[in-house]
Amino acid sequence: MNATVGLVSLLLFGSGMCGLMYQMVWFQDLRLVFGTSTAASAVVTAIFMGGLGLGSRLLGRVADRQANPLAWYGKLELGLAAAASLSPFLLAGVRSAYLALGGTLALGLLLGTVLRLALAMLVLAMPTVLMGGTFPAAARAVTGEADTGRWGLGCLYGANTLGGVAGVVLPSFLLFEAWGRQNTLWLAVGLNTAVALLALGLSVLGLGRQEPEDGLSSVGKEGRDGEAAGGSAPVPSGGNPARAAGKRPGARAADPAPAAAALASDPESPSGAADVALPAVPTAFAGGAAFLTGATFFLLEMVWYRLLSPVLGGSTYSFALVLATVLLGIGLGGFASLLRRPQDPPTLGGFAFWAAAGAAGTALPLALGDRVPVLAGLLQGLNGLGLAGMMAGWFVVTAVLVMPAALCSGVQFPLLLGLSGRGRQEVGAQAGRVYAWNTAGAITGSLAGGFGLLPALTAVGCWRLAGGAMVALAVAAAALGLRREGPHRTLVLSLPVAVLAVAMLGAPGPTAAWRHTAIGAGRGPLVGLSWNQIREWLAYNRRDILWEAEGVESSVALATSNGLAFKINGKCDGNSLGDASTQVMLGLLGAALHPAPQRAFVVGLGTGCTAGWLADVPGMERVDVVELEERVREVASRCTPINRGALQHPRLRLIIGDAREVLPTSPEPYDLIVSEPSNPFRAGIGSLYTREFYQAAAGRLRPGGRFAQWVQAYEIDLATMRTIYATLASVFPYVETWMANTGDLILVCSAEPPVIDLAALAARLAAEPFRTALWQAWRAVDIHGFLAHFLAAPAFATAIAEKETAAGGQPCTDDRLAIEYGLFRTHGATDLLSVWDLRAAAESMAAHRPALRGGEVDWSEVADHQLAFLTSLDQTTGRTFPEDTSEGRRLAAHAAFREGEFATFLRHWGKQERKPANPVEFAMLGEAFAYFGSEEALGMVEPIRDRMPGEAALIEARYWKSVGSHSQALDCLERAFTHFRRNPFPIEPLLRRGVQLAMVLALQDPARAPRAMDLLREPFLLFALDGMRRLVRAEIAMGADPPQAVEAFHDLEPNVPWLEKFLAGREAIYRKAQDPRRERAAADLDEFYRHQPNGRRRGILDE
Repeated sequence: MNATVGLVSLLLFGSGMCGLMYQMVWFQDLRLVFGTSTAASAVVTAIFMGGLGLGSRLLGRVADRQANPLAWYGKLELGLAAAASLSPFLLAGVRSAYLALGGTLALGLLLGTVLRLALAMLVLAMPTVLMGGTFPAAARAVTGEADTGRWGLGCLYGANTLGGVAGVVLPSFLLFEAWGRQNTLWLAVGLNTAVALLALGLSVLGLGRQEPEDGLSSVGKEGRDGEAAGGSAPVPSGGNPARAAGKRPGARAADPAPAAAALASDPESPSGAADVALPAVPTAFAGGAAFLTGATFFLLEMVWYRLLSPVLGGSTYSFALVLATVLLGIGLGGFASLLRRPQDPPTLGGFAFWAAAGAAGTALPLALGDRVPVLAGLLQGLNGLGLAGMMAGWFVVTAVLVMPAALCSGVQFPLLLGLSGRGRQEVGAQAGRVYAWNTAGAITGSLAGGFGLLPALTAVGCWRLAGGAMVALAVAAAALGLRREGPHRTLVLSLPVAVLAVAMLGAPGPTAAWRHTAIGAGRGPLVGLSWNQIREWLAYNRRDILWEAEGVESSVALATSNGLAFKINGKCDGNSLGDASTQVMLGLLGAALHPAPQRAFVVGLGTGCTAGWLADVPGMERVDVVELEERVREVASRCTPINRGALQHPRLRLIIGDAREVLPTSPEPYDLIVSEPSNPFRAGIGSLYTREFYQAAAGRLRPGGRFAQWVQAYEIDLATMRTIYATLASVFPYVETWMANTGDLILVCSAEPPVIDLAALAARLAAEPFRTALWQAWRAVDIHGFLAHFLAAPAFATAIAEKETAAGGQPCTDDRLAIEYGLFRTHGATDLLSVWDLRAAAESMAAHRPALRGGEVDWSEVADHQLAFLTSLDQTTGRTFPEDTSEGRRLAAHAAFREGEFATFLRHWGKQERKPANPVEFAMLGEAFAYFGSEEALGMVEPIRDRMPGEAALIEARYWKSVGSHSQALDCLERAFTHFRRNPFPIEPLLRRGVQLAMVLALQDPARAPRAMDLLREPFLLFALDGMRRLVRAEIAMGADPPQAVEAFHDLEPNVPWLEKFLAGREAIYRKAQDPRRERAAADLDEFYRHQPNGRRRGILDE
């Protein structure tokens, strides 16, 4: 490597770093204006890549006319720095214009997209065009006469791309969090200016000085002889001279180099320049190959982001890591192209080989399939080393997926530049042309993938399509190479590599265990598990998925292990039953506190419960609900039994879009705004927790309006919780803290001091839909159960905000997403902050009760309601009382009940003074008495039969079983199960023990097994306890007649639990019934035993 190539490569490293830093800042800034939807992101990507392509195409020609191309490069970098320095001011104007015009909500998708294009172009056009011209200028500066194969361009390309790695890593992992985006932009401008000045300084010293292209500059014709010599097209090593000379095989081959030199040496020859500039491959092939590689690689990037989101958690860090790893692979591939000798020009055979290798590298992780998430789960052992350990594990997984294809892509681009021409003849123009076609392909791949291919073909289908396109490119290059160069080693090797790629592309690929398991969010640790345990983990996660779809924005799935749970990119974002306390009451809480809400705005559709129940509130005129992913509509449709028919509700309007765009551009005023997005650590979600978003919300509230914000109360530390309070308090003077359950907080914000009118609230709660919702979601029957969810008055939030400000803390802003980064660092962690810590802090400053008027509240009854609610969810309270007090004994009784220790429960309950005060406590006592066969159980059932008919039947079933009347017990179970197939929201601990009771009755008396199996044949409404129901039914089937037994195991196929009991039972049942699956069952059982430490369990006399 000569000094010129080395020094200019260092400049290109700095240029690449600054370019990616700009891109990271601009993309995030524009997303805050246009939203994070695919449509908005596609517009920004198209303008950015289009500017790069246009700049490379136009300014590449200009570079060829420069006598000092390095000086031209320095001027372009200086202009880029100046244009970038103007971008913050242009962005401010763009934001104002977009908001004033109403965005896509007012203009519609078509006009809104045109507006986005125009505004994005205003910010990005000038800097990206200048950025696009830098590489051709640098290429012109380093390519000399002797570099016929343009060997040095690989070094430039690699250095430029590795600089891009630094430009991704520094902002994403350090600068954005520490300095904010705007300061990061100014740092990039400073570094960019330094690169420009250094280039100009080196150009003054004569570095990279070249003769301008003949006929393209006023410099004249001096140096044409040298240009011609450098532009000759030698015969590739190992090629066919006759083909290279354009003759038929067997004809006499002319030596092209002397002929070209002779032509070029004659200044009067009209054809000399054209002959010398003849590229080694047709321009159409070079352009087409550049286009196809750009399109397939950008499509692959979208696939990788989608597929790695579950594995890496879908945070900003994970997205940055994927991009950095892609760029690292490309950069290393660029340097790998230097392994060929400088005097050896690139060949079509070599390009065909690397295209085939790229296809194989693309297909390899597809063939690995679910081994990729297993690897990710095993590498979670590195999480104990902190962020660095987590990133190391994630990098390994990401590299397995993207590095093979990225490395090959990095080799391909310099090869195309070398194949486009020889030496420095028109190197700037040709580099610009190849770069422009490559960026055009990138734009096409991005738009086609986001708007059509990804939803239509699924991510895995697009993966196969991209791999197949690479195979086709390899075949086309090989065919052309065979005609022009003849057979040689690399050309021949490309064929078996392409065949291998095709074979791997036919592999099954990822299953639900990869696509819909939140391994990256710490939900699938596999460290320390045996091979069989990992197989069971895979089987469970595959068996759990009922429905899945590929959306424009996300992959969506429905899981059924316990309630209908919807998953977005692998992470569960809501459960129809388990999250009802939040999803139903999040909106209704604000509606209950507001005197007369008429219009509401909801962020996130999900199960439809929040919006659907709000739409049923008396006096509500309209509920606008914004959902980013259209496929979530199916989730809400399947949850119709619990969301009041949300999608068909005449007062509900569903808007598909990004709330970050829709709410600020909405002209509508609202009485209630409810924000229930996903966890803030996920990429793009953090912008819904910033001061600017809260200011937009406050600006849309009518006088007396409420803003309700969901906040996770799990996996969160003190610092991040303080930032959340400080951010809300910086916009809303009054912030109340409510608890939906021990894992979810509801922060209710207002501009006026909140005061609860007890009489008015009690009347509102007694009316529908509040009455039903209060019972089904919070197990409350009056205002005491409602107030049981109050945690802290506004004085608490104010005190936290003041302390945070005094300590130098800052609210979360669009510029510095402190909440997003803070929650990322604690996701997956336990034993951090809890709702009881907040409650204790509020009590310490006497801010644990709301402002009331118009009556009195029995706070001891409120505490009892809270305890009953938590027990119904199998959750514990963090409150403590002395054991010898009535409160302490009730606390101990509830704890014993949750553990199923009914004797201890009755003993503690008998020592306290109060009688059961709500239906949950009657049910608890009824089940405990029933366990011991006491007739008092039947007395406890009567008060709850109207409100809890299913639970009442379960208690009676337990009683009849205890007194030995098994037939009556089964009759009661039949009534209970029939009820829960039609009605939602069972008290889960009671239903779980009811399902277990069915199994006990069947196993104790095999004659009753058919009826017990029949009782468990159909799922409960919304799949309550469905995983348990299916397994219990299979366990009963092991002692039942073959037809029923086979049917029960068929229900678990093809992902039968990978446990000895079920595998052995399945093999025996299928063998006895001569089922077609018997051989597969036997093979699975043998495989299980092969991986058991002690092998198959045999008797001492067995064969």
